[in-house]
Amino acid sequence: MRNSQSSRAKLPPLATLPAFSIAARTGSLTLAARELHLTAGAVSRQIKSLETALGVQLFHRGHNTISLTDAGRQYLTHVNAALAAIEN
Repeated sequence: MRNSQSSRAKLPPLATLPAFSIAARTGSLTLAARELHLTAGAVSRQIKSLETALGVQLFHRGHNTISLTDAGRQYLTHVNAALAAIEN
């Protein structure tokens, strides 16, 4: 019998998803950090961890700015739907 774990895709670190969603909504690591009661560095590390797990860049980063990549926009729709389902 096949292990059900091996037939599923590996999940990204689930704790990183709210940080990604809030950073995308606010367009700011600082504002996301404030909302999550974390430091901007902690939010940045969570998002980097998520990007590493997914193997894709989710944000364009500039000097004190972030914006979603095309992949980030697509992933955000799935993340927001999943977070809403969990909330309900």
